Amino acid sequence: NEMVVHRKTGFIANNEAEFERYLQSLIDTPSLRIKMGQAAKKRIQNFTWDKSALKYEKTFKKVLQQRLLSKT
Repeated sequence: NEMVVHRKTGFIANNEAEFERYLQSLIDTPSLRIKMGQAAKKRIQNFTWDKSALKYEKTFKKVLQQRLLSKT
């Protein structure tokens, strides 16, 4: 996931046990919550609806162009 940088702006759990472990870590460590929260707030400023829409538009155009070229 682009928005979450594992262990910097949050945690990415692969299963329920990891999720529980990460959640407990956040509950037990207020300084970690604050640090990750601040990092996430800073990082999320790079993500806007306009930027996301442009990125998806470019990707769609690229895929369509490749598909059209492969048919010729």
